[in-house]
Order: sequence, then structure tokens, then C-alpha cells
Amino acid sequence: MEKEIVLKTYIHRYEADIAKGLLDEKGIDNMISDEDVGGFRTGMIIGDTIKLIVNEKDLKKAKEAIKILGESPSAKNSATSTR
Repeated sequence: MEKEIVLKTYIHRYEADIAKGLLDEKGIDNMISDEDVGGFRTGMIIGDTIKLIVNEKDLKKAKEAIKILGESPSAKNSATSTR
């Protein structure tokens, strides 16, 4: 089983969805982990609660892919294991 890494965290779901779509287009396996219960608790949770997760083997490629969005994963969010 692959080790999963948090590539970046977001406050807004649409930002995560855009980055996810870009990774999908590049063929990079990824998923979004969302703590707002599918939108039911939007605004009730403070902080970056939406995580864009990739396999550890794809981390470097994924970081490069989202640079096109003008985003660079911060050191605190990059390479954080989900396990």
C-alpha cells in the first residue's frame, strides 16, 4: 500500500477541486479529504480543513503540477503523512 501525503490544505473546496482536476489531467492519483461534512458545516470549522492528498511516490510530480496555478505547497503542508 502506498504512503499518502498531504500535498496542500485549503480553506475553500473550489480551490481544492481546481488543483485536483489539474492533477487528474496529469495522471497523478489524488483525493480530497474534507472535514466540512460535504458542505453541511461550511464556516463552522476554522482553518485549512480540506486536504489534497497524493501518493508519496507522486509528491514531486504533484508539486510541479500545481505550480501552474500559482500555488506552491507551504513547508508546513508539504510532505505530511496521513497515517
